[in-house]
Amino acid sequence: MNYPIQKLKNAVGDILNGEIESRIQVDKMDEFGEIYTSFNQLAELETLNYKKMVKSGNEIGDKNRQLISLNKELESSYEQLQEAINQLDLLKNKQETLINNIGELIWTMDEEGITTFVNRAVTDKLGYSYPEFVGKPILYFIAELESGDQIEPVLEQVQLFDINNLGVYFHKKDTDEKAFMVVNTKRLFENNVFKGIQGFARTVTDDWMIHHMTMRRNKEMEITGQISWVLANNILLDELLEEVVKKIEQLLHPDLCLIGLYEEGEIAIAKIGGSFGKQLGQVKLAMANSLFIDLLEEQKFIRGSDLSQSFRVANESVYEAIRDYVILPLRFDQKLIGFFGIASAKIFTDSDLRVLQIIANQSAIAIDKAQLYKTLKEEYLNTIRVLATAVEAKDAYTEGHSYRVSKVAKHIAETLGCTDEYIEDIEISGILHDIGKIGIYDQILTKRGQLTDKEYGAIKEHPSIGYKIIEPIKLSQVIIDGVLLHHKRYDGNGYPSNIQITELPLAAGIIGVADAIDAMTSTRSYSEAKPMHVAMAEIRRHTGTQFHPKAADAALKLFSEKPEILEAIMNE
Repeated sequence: MNYPIQKLKNAVGDILNGEIESRIQVDKMDEFGEIYTSFNQLAELETLNYKKMVKSGNEIGDKNRQLISLNKELESSYEQLQEAINQLDLLKNKQETLINNIGELIWTMDEEGITTFVNRAVTDKLGYSYPEFVGKPILYFIAELESGDQIEPVLEQVQLFDINNLGVYFHKKDTDEKAFMVVNTKRLFENNVFKGIQGFARTVTDDWMIHHMTMRRNKEMEITGQISWVLANNILLDELLEEVVKKIEQLLHPDLCLIGLYEEGEIAIAKIGGSFGKQLGQVKLAMANSLFIDLLEEQKFIRGSDLSQSFRVANESVYEAIRDYVILPLRFDQKLIGFFGIASAKIFTDSDLRVLQIIANQSAIAIDKAQLYKTLKEEYLNTIRVLATAVEAKDAYTEGHSYRVSKVAKHIAETLGCTDEYIEDIEISGILHDIGKIGIYDQILTKRGQLTDKEYGAIKEHPSIGYKIIEPIKLSQVIIDGVLLHHKRYDGNGYPSNIQITELPLAAGIIGVADAIDAMTSTRSYSEAKPMHVAMAEIRRHTGTQFHPKAADAALKLFSEKPEILEAIMNE
């Protein structure tokens, strides 16, 4: 056989036997060389295809293995899912069994008031079967409400509020009898969208009624007792009104509670509470002030269902929710003190009104006492202010000092972002901070030149004397701290030395900084007035040791951003 042909056959045989990299060596490019080259090219192409096929086969194998594994996981998950479904079905069956065997009536209805479910108690309580009850309006089964109100508005209300302990008479099937039950409702939501209402009604027995009335009366006595204690022991008007509102909320659960005060021929809303309290916006009388006062003077109470007839509120949606409101005049010693107003989505009972009247009678006395105390307090405060001015007038060097300290302290508190009430107290504290000097001998206060140790010791008593003067009128802690501790340093030194503090109150720090600024920028018998920038440099240098950091930083910020304010105060 020809050798070149044999060489070609051998190469083909090698490839067929799996040696895919086998090739024919080409020695020269004659006819056989060209045949060998073509064969090698063909073998190279087949080798490449073979490798691709092997790679694809491996990938298919891997995917098949993954698919097999996934199928096993799916089979396992399906078994778990089936078990979970079985458990849920079991739980659902247990729940339905439980609900159906509860002796009290349970039902659900959609947003249109159509019943969608009822438990088996409907047969025992009212005589209806499941098909006779479900699919019909709940209105069909209600005879009347205990309160005597119309039923339709209540059905509208249950879409807006959950109702507790509503007395309802239900029709019994094929009889003229009615079953009285106490009803509670709960709104049902799905993804924050209202879907329906669940109702729960329990039969009321004579024993239950006696127990219910006893518990309610005990609760009334407990809370009215608490109110009596609050009224008898609280002489601060704002705190008194706050506590009264809280107690009324606890006892009557009104959606709205208002207290108005009668002063200088005008009625003004003094306190607002109830679940709607924060939703009202601004509250005003819906009629002329004089007309409203005439109504209070003429009537024992005012009652209605349309709140807009008596009050104007910014959030008008509240009008739709209120179904009953009552206004009781507050009177003491033949004079009008103000009024109580309560409003609710439910109808108030005679018991509610009786309790409110008791609270009103007690509150009128307490409010009158608190108003009298407030008047006396203001007069006493004005007297102290006059005395403080008189003390300063004895010494030309300190005249106007308390006024300036008060104004500087006010601006420091404003820079700190304090509340209006706090700022007002800081102003008062600034006016009164040196009131204790009224108890220091004139010859010490007006002495020119250096004080002796004994004289300086007497001067250091003025914060304690000031505290004793203002303590009887129960001023706020902010005012007291400013008077008593304005010469205490932030590091705990200073005076009164007999008072130990863990931290200097901010109010004392503010008055202390304002006092120091005025002292340094005013001419005194012992020193000449310094420029404002020099005084502020001293404040900065002693921040954190003598001066409270927050108060000092606020004063420095005030001087940096609004120096004209400080300069104007010092030049007044």
